[in-house]
Amino acid sequence: MDHQHFNWIWFLRVWSFLGSLAGLIALWSVSVYDERLSMVTPIAVLDRSGALRALPVESDEGSRHLLMQRLETTAKKLAQEGFLVIDGGWVISAPEEVYVR
Repeated sequence: MDHQHFNWIWFLRVWSFLGSLAGLIALWSVSVYDERLSMVTPIAVLDRSGALRALPVESDEGSRHLLMQRLETTAKKLAQEGFLVIDGGWVISAPEEVYVR
């Protein structure tokens, strides 16, 4: 009975050690991934021409100018928050969620 009891204890110790080791490796890999992710600059796309096209046809020059000022203010705020802001006219392909509406 003692020999069998010793085997169980040894078995549990080995698996506990391996489980702890796996946990440490997982923790390390997540921290490395988070570090790399924090180095990625977020991107926002402002579609200025699309915003101008969305204005009613009868809009005057003042309305278009006000819209462009608002877009410029939005771009500056996003840049201050760490975003790289690009114009939608220069985008070849991008996911919908990077566009600022």
